[in-house]
Amino acid sequence: MRNARIAWLSTIVAFCAVAASAFAQVKPDQPVRLPVHGPRVSVPTMAPPLVVGGSTVHGVSAGATVPLSRLAALPLQTKLNTVTPKSLKNHIRPMSASGATIDINTNTNCAGTGSLGDQFNVGCTITWRATGLIGGHTWQDYFILTSNGNHTAATAQGGTYGGAAGGVHNTTMTVAGTYVFGVYDTTAGQWVAVVYVNAGQVSAVRVYQDPFHTQETYQFDAGTSSSAYIYLPNVSQSDYYVVGVEQTSIAPNCVFLGPAPLPSPYSYPANKLCDLTASGGIQAPGGNLAVTWPLGPSLTAGIYSVVVWDITSGTLIGQVQVSITGASGLVVITKPDASGGNANPSPRPIPVATQSTIFAWDSGPGLTDESVTGFNASIQGATNGANYRWTLSDPQGQVISTAPGTIAGNAGNQTFTFDTIANMLSPGQYPAQAFTVQLYDTTHNTVIASQGFKVLG
Repeated sequence: MRNARIAWLSTIVAFCAVAASAFAQVKPDQPVRLPVHGPRVSVPTMAPPLVVGGSTVHGVSAGATVPLSRLAALPLQTKLNTVTPKSLKNHIRPMSASGATIDINTNTNCAGTGSLGDQFNVGCTITWRATGLIGGHTWQDYFILTSNGNHTAATAQGGTYGGAAGGVHNTTMTVAGTYVFGVYDTTAGQWVAVVYVNAGQVSAVRVYQDPFHTQETYQFDAGTSSSAYIYLPNVSQSDYYVVGVEQTSIAPNCVFLGPAPLPSPYSYPANKLCDLTASGGIQAPGGNLAVTWPLGPSLTAGIYSVVVWDITSGTLIGQVQVSITGASGLVVITKPDASGGNANPSPRPIPVATQSTIFAWDSGPGLTDESVTGFNASIQGATNGANYRWTLSDPQGQVISTAPGTIAGNAGNQTFTFDTIANMLSPGQYPAQAFTVQLYDTTHNTVIASQGFKVLG
């Protein structure tokens, strides 16, 4: 018996020694790595109807409110299923794997009152419709409002229906928050298509050439301008903000973040947009955000997008573009043009056009009393050749018109007629005001010159 106890004790001592040796091999500065899981992917499945409290949700009457606990779980919100003002410029149909989709558009009040970046303005009306639905099932449309991350119920938009498409709905976003528009398969008990839309305050970013914010401008000379002064009024004093500036003409890249991320000095990555989440941000004393962007001869000619990111809410709240004259000093001269069919300028006879960066256009065609129908862009001092392209960008940064360019000797010009540009909105429907015209060298992939201007009604 004594020998058996000794053997048993020896076994325990040996096990403890092995365990101690194993634990000793784990170094405190090398934590045990956990398994790495990929991102969650929402894949449509034909799940059985969800039963909560002994009741299955099938069709409900129009306008009925249904607790979300009695519907299938919504898919996660991602960039792919979030509709933004810029993505709606020419209509959009977010797709799902089954082919079902929400066909979504907006009324003109959205653009006219400042929808921009990642969110629409409060008061914007969204027009939406479910399409591409498969046969043999019954559908119902819902919208859900989530304010401050809290959403508990869905509101039915119309009754149930069959077929490949639903009715057209107009939903006005009356308060700030995230709106969810979806079509629900009442037969299978699952969402088949869902889109997210963010509504909130959208602010107009202003850019000035003086620190006192008295001389607003959207054209700077890299050789002579020392700074651009970015100003955004009427924002939350408690939130933190960062301002980013991105060159968007060729191979977009970040050129400025204010405040710059730490450690200092911060190195801006080549050929990448600004990482707006890298900065700690600054607050806006008195509700007015002011950031100074230092300029210099290293900036090339072209368009630069100034964006303001609210770090606290995680949203883009403002954007405006400015034009830079490069170190070469070449400039584009813009003059009003009234050669279109709807022009009726005053006085008569029409005086000789002179250089201008403000044009009055009444949003034709069909109108017969427009001060100008477009503008003429010209340049001198460029290299002779036919390897050029004129591009016209709207205040949202979208290219709305292009034309081949030829430099004869050292000069060239191009006339743009607003009435014939299909994607151009009426004056006042853009949250920002600065349009930009550029002359692009297609051989050397460089912008020769750039000029900003305004179009007013």
